[in-house]
Amino acid sequence: MENIENKIDIPAVMVKPRVSQTLLKALTAYHHEDIKDCGLKIVYQFFGKKVTKSSPAMKLGIYFEYQCTGYAPSPEQIPQAEKVYVNTSKEKLAAEYERANNSAWLFKEILKIHRIKVLKYAVELEHDGSRGLIDIIANVNGQDSIIDLKYTALIDDKFSEYGWHTASLPYKSMLMIQPIHYKYLAKQVYGKEYPFYFFIFNSKNELDAKLIRVNVQEEQMELHESVTIKKAKSYLNYYFENPDKLEARPNYRRCMDCSFYNICDKKAVLPLIEDINI
Repeated sequence: MENIENKIDIPAVMVKPRVSQTLLKALTAYHHEDIKDCGLKIVYQFFGKKVTKSSPAMKLGIYFEYQCTGYAPSPEQIPQAEKVYVNTSKEKLAAEYERANNSAWLFKEILKIHRIKVLKYAVELEHDGSRGLIDIIANVNGQDSIIDLKYTALIDDKFSEYGWHTASLPYKSMLMIQPIHYKYLAKQVYGKEYPFYFFIFNSKNELDAKLIRVNVQEEQMELHESVTIKKAKSYLNYYFENPDKLEARPNYRRCMDCSFYNICDKKAVLPLIEDINI
């Protein structure tokens, strides 16, 4: 019997998206047996183009990236730091934003010490229905390269799907989608290989960071083009024509962190009972 509780409301206006690394992650998370993410997020974010307020962590990450790059889509979208003791003699930046400023200073020092020359910020690449927005293209060790900035409290988390523990990264497909996708796009657009780097900064410790070059095997690149992209387009075409087939999967802890919490009528407002089998 169909679960009426999981039926979703279809937005009145929908726009078919291109295949981005965020869409690839969303589709992977939805079908992943250990994650089983909510399909309503795909409908809202990618089909309905719903815009909601960023979470505190997202706002902080956007602010950090702006301090590093100086890039904003428009003057109206320049991120502002949060302050404490506003309109008093003690007014100052909130501690987390002060740390973000210091981490941005560390990023700029890294560029100097490693003699990295930034060529472009916020580069959008498109090819055959796929897209990607690259944080930085820079010359690293004499090669034009892709740099993606991350600002996270999970810099050494080994067990989270989104943790950045170095030795476990090759096994985290949710994170490794991005370098594969961006290297694929760069090769298609520019006709050559671009090394890919994650520059990861610790949002809890302004002096902590690590630089990781992701070396992608040629077989992975071929698999991405011939299987992953093709499969994603197939899913996209199907779900765009049949958005009701994407299930809402309310989960209290996940819903609390969801960007669409305030507009979702399927959210779990209290913990639900879960079953486990032993």
